[in-house]
Amino acid sequence: MDAVDLLTQDHRKVEAIFMQLQQEKGGQSQQLLAQLYRELSLHAMAEENIFYPALASNTAMSGQLIDAFKEHGEMKAILGELAALGNGPSGLSDRVTKLMKKVEHHVKDEEGKVFPAAREMLDKDRMQVLGQQIMEAKQMALPGVQNSLPAMELGMGGSASTTGPQTFA
Repeated sequence: MDAVDLLTQDHRKVEAIFMQLQQEKGGQSQQLLAQLYRELSLHAMAEENIFYPALASNTAMSGQLIDAFKEHGEMKAILGELAALGNGPSGLSDRVTKLMKKVEHHVKDEEGKVFPAAREMLDKDRMQVLGQQIMEAKQMALPGVQNSLPAMELGMGGSASTTGPQTFA
């Protein structure tokens, strides 16, 4: 699978988690938040370390890449707020909604601007290589992301610590 297809697939996974969170009445919300944290962390790591650098040589992309990194920072801050709330319901819904809107905006920008530009810039072979690198990097990073899950994690192998890598879509 090429890089854009893989990253687009990640977007759909995150959208599905948000839909589940909106329908959730409590029981699974912490597990869904942990899944969201995991997916966003792995996705952002792949974009920031593999995909975006492959596009950075094109100066026409610099504004879009700067915006993407800024959006990642904003999403990291909201996820940090969610982690700080832990299992408390106070403010959780508002922050999830805020995060969802940020992610939706980011996805719209990427799928509408960045991904089409990437397809024009990079040939099919390069896109395939990047896709493979992304899959490998996500597999290698998964244990570290699992171990850095914040206190919102319920029995899925994460620690109660909020330390560790926090990179998000």
